Amino acid sequence: MRLPSVRVGFGLRGCAFVCLWCVLYPGVCKASTAPPAKSSPVRAQDPLNRDSPQSSVLAFLEACHARDYQRGWRFLDLRQLSPDQRLQRGAQLAMVLGQILDRDTQFEVAALSKNPKGSRGKNRERVDSFNLDGKVFTLELERVTFRSGISVWAVFLRQRAFDSSTR
Repeated sequence: MRLPSVRVGFGLRGCAFVCLWCVLYPGVCKASTAPPAKSSPVRAQDPLNRDSPQSSVLAFLEACHARDYQRGWRFLDLRQLSPDQRLQRGAQLAMVLGQILDRDTQFEVAALSKNPKGSRGKNRERVDSFNLDGKVFTLELERVTFRSGISVWAVFLRQRAFDSSTR
């Protein structure tokens, strides 16, 4: 026994009819003729979550704990290095800084600002200080804006110019 064939779909004539119907009777097809709703401009989001001092350091430490130092070095401000040097030295520096933060009992990630503008709206925030081979280094975050317009908090390291006995 053969079942009768049933044609499903509009076909070219059906599609043309629906389009013509929407043009002639816009009240029926509001979605196709209504202007788009006004929305606030979408702020570009940093894929590495470097939006605030706290989120930047947390994401950096997560990368280090996962031993993903290729991602970890992207949290560091290595603009002074050439692209080749960033690839060669960046991962090693991320590993060392991650270990320093993990071992420092005075470092507290919760003390860092959650505000995307930083504490008191400053573009720089201190993360930690430590001694290394008799020299005092300070780990800080600085607000950096890329050419794309995205602003992120990048970690940078600087050596203090004063005596290592102070902390």
